[in-house]
Amino acid sequence: QVQVKKKKPAASAPPPPPRENPDVWLKSVSLEVSGVSLEPMKGTEVVNKIRLATDDVVTRYLPCVDFLVACQQELRAGLAAATRKRVVRGAYRDSLTPRQFYNQYLQPLPDRFICKNQSLMGQTHLRPAVQEIQKLCGDARKVEYQGCEAMKNVFLGGMKEGVSWGLRKWLSKNGGALTICNDLECILASVQKMDRSQENTKKMGERLRPMAKQAFDRLKKDVPASYQEQSTAHPYLPFFHRLECALRGVSNFDPDDDDVICIDDEDEIEEVKSSAAIKKEVASAENKRQADANSNQDRTSKRSKMNHDNNGTNGEIEIFDFDEDENQEQAATAPKDTVANEDTTKIELKCARCTMTNPAGSSRCCMCDQDFSSSENYEVQEIDGSDHFNIADVTFDDASTALGGTGNDDWEPPRNSNSQSEASANNDESGNDMARHLESLAYMFDSNKQDQVRPDHIDSAFWNERQQYASALRLFAKILHQRESCIFLQPVHTDIVISREINAYKKVVRNPLCFGDIVKALRGDGVLSPEDLFSWNMWRGIDLLEAIDLVFLNSLAYHGKEKTKQRSDTNFLRKILWQGIDSTLTEMFNPTEEKKRRECTPTRRGDKSGFVIFK
Repeated sequence: QVQVKKKKPAASAPPPPPRENPDVWLKSVSLEVSGVSLEPMKGTEVVNKIRLATDDVVTRYLPCVDFLVACQQELRAGLAAATRKRVVRGAYRDSLTPRQFYNQYLQPLPDRFICKNQSLMGQTHLRPAVQEIQKLCGDARKVEYQGCEAMKNVFLGGMKEGVSWGLRKWLSKNGGALTICNDLECILASVQKMDRSQENTKKMGERLRPMAKQAFDRLKKDVPASYQEQSTAHPYLPFFHRLECALRGVSNFDPDDDDVICIDDEDEIEEVKSSAAIKKEVASAENKRQADANSNQDRTSKRSKMNHDNNGTNGEIEIFDFDEDENQEQAATAPKDTVANEDTTKIELKCARCTMTNPAGSSRCCMCDQDFSSSENYEVQEIDGSDHFNIADVTFDDASTALGGTGNDDWEPPRNSNSQSEASANNDESGNDMARHLESLAYMFDSNKQDQVRPDHIDSAFWNERQQYASALRLFAKILHQRESCIFLQPVHTDIVISREINAYKKVVRNPLCFGDIVKALRGDGVLSPEDLFSWNMWRGIDLLEAIDLVFLNSLAYHGKEKTKQRSDTNFLRKILWQGIDSTLTEMFNPTEEKKRRECTPTRRGDKSGFVIFK
């Protein structure tokens, strides 16, 4: 008998040690913040509260401020154009009647606010804000018989004896600055009472400073300089200076710095503000006196030169344009609101996990807490401040065209006939909410946890591999973060299309699709609702990329070849998509693997393809 020896199974490698949570210390921190919570708050709750407050600065307060600034500038210019006199049948009349002024400048405002901010503000904040704007438009129309200026004043509003009305009151109510200031001030007061010698206090300062610093920089950068000036009666913008002071206090909190002076008393704050205003008035008066002296000196020299030429033998008189010189002098001394000619380039760190930008020198990401000790976890970027988007730079007509608004008094979300589109239209997610969901999915794939979110039946392919699929998700999130993507979040409002006497959208586009439908599919089994797209599954990377491209192709096909802002925005977003695809392919394939690269490249269709439109 032959004895067969059985091989012993190879010893399996020991499991890797569990990853330590760097934020365990937050659970041991407890703070009494009576103005925010009746119960003591844990360190994690404090950090999350500061993160929510700083996010609200960017997603609520600044969009409302931008809208107020844009309305003031355009309505004032519109009033000047409307009251410009013209001769009608031998009599001088205004260029626009009050009804024409309302229809041209006031009626489109609600729809334009939706178009500009629906990808940034959540629907829970966007809807009340739009309803308040509609109410202001209705109040302005009630005084139509009083003229254009009365309608403008009723809409913009103002402040008298501590009571505000109109658009100024709207900003105070919908900007959320009061809640933000209260949370920041209460938490800062509690944090300042912590023992500065403890290590947890230093760590808390390191966690809070970057979030507050980023929001503070955006606040100072996005609000025009002329709107940041102090007023003898009240701040020009509601809560601006209080919010600025609160963010500065949190961003400067450093237990190791004993020279930081924290001002908690409102009387001391007012004293500092008044002294600063006095110094500014003195400096302004001195500059004006010096400018007047220079102007008088120039005029004296020019008059003497003119007299000298009058007494000359030629008999020629030289005429000087004093107004031109004065305008040049005023332009030299006037404050500059823009920084187009200045070097505004700065360095920021882009997180490799969530793509959030952080100030230079940050030790970890302020969004996902990614550790920046390794250079692989971040990307250094040079940001040009002159390229920053400003709501005042975009005309309202472009925004209205992108939205397709009707100017109705009652605003409703877009509707569609089929059930899937109607469910998507009622989705309260903004573009940033969708992007955050995609970034969390990408993190699961990076952590090799894709089995917890993706169905098991997905086959293996190039774009289905966890690294490539995570890059596709981040590319989709990058597109959603763009302001131009707001018009693709929800299904097309076919009622508006029909009311404009244009061919029905569904008679042109074969497979209507929006970003909301794609994200909804990624919350389930990945299947899309259109029958012709049933074979696509959004958990397959190549189907996901082609579905995103189809959204852009539908827009290009329906609106034709005419050069419009919407077509330009669509081409801009589509360029981002295909540049991202090309970047991933270039990284994964060598130049000698051109055949494999072509096989893994998604199908790039045209807007006249039979897959896109009916022929």
